[in-house]
Amino acid sequence: MFFKSQKNRCVCCGGAILYEPGAEVGFCEYCDVMQTLEQPDFVRDNGDEMVVNHIAARSVDTPSSTEQIALCLKGKADALTFGKYIQIPDGEPEPIEWLVLAREKDRILVLSKYALDSRRYHESFPATWEASTLRSFLNGEFLDFAFSEEEKALIPSAFVSSDDNPEYNTDPGNDTMDRVFLLSIGEVERYFGPKYSRRECLATAYCNYALDRPESHYDGSCRWWLRSPGSNSERAAYVNYNGHFILYGNGGNCCYDMAVRPAMWLTLGNSDQ
Repeated sequence: MFFKSQKNRCVCCGGAILYEPGAEVGFCEYCDVMQTLEQPDFVRDNGDEMVVNHIAARSVDTPSSTEQIALCLKGKADALTFGKYIQIPDGEPEPIEWLVLAREKDRILVLSKYALDSRRYHESFPATWEASTLRSFLNGEFLDFAFSEEEKALIPSAFVSSDDNPEYNTDPGNDTMDRVFLLSIGEVERYFGPKYSRRECLATAYCNYALDRPESHYDGSCRWWLRSPGSNSERAAYVNYNGHFILYGNGGNCCYDMAVRPAMWLTLGNSDQ
């Protein structure tokens, strides 16, 4: 089931969010987590009104990146803000919201909550993840634009497997080492389970602008690339508007209506660069 989602501002910090009309309040992931942890800068809802110190929330007492990662590692939070990216056309970069998909001893796997941009998967053939233009963009331009040097130190270079497509015998290319990557078909199945609605993804206003479509298109949902190959070497698989896999994929040199949802591992310091 789709919900008509619109762009709005967090009632606490003023950051851009997507919300479902009818909700009593709209909080970004960071402010929602801060309320859950009952930080002193927040006064919880007393039944009549919500009073928050929105200035302190984003400045003096904002947890650092390492503090947020530590909370996630301990299981006290399932989301965090990390890095910045343009989220409204002609706007300034704003904090990126991430969902925690997995926890290991000293690292967490995160995926952007919203699709952030629209990009071609590749400019030439074959369209393997290893050779893709999108991989170069994520580990170059995107990494440098979205994260400070201090934040980059928390993003390790990680092993990324060249997973097969379960329906087609397309060569997936070689395994890679990446700091930023896309999920594979198998990883989406593992972390989101069989429920299609969990795989649906909304696009930011900037992403909708890059997709050249109104925010109301498919109620804000978008199609997002996976790194797994499609039916042949010119295609890559993706998740459709309704959360279903499209295993035959889309032409990798086509960017119309195809969105990017980055994933990465985060640690508490000293990444392999």
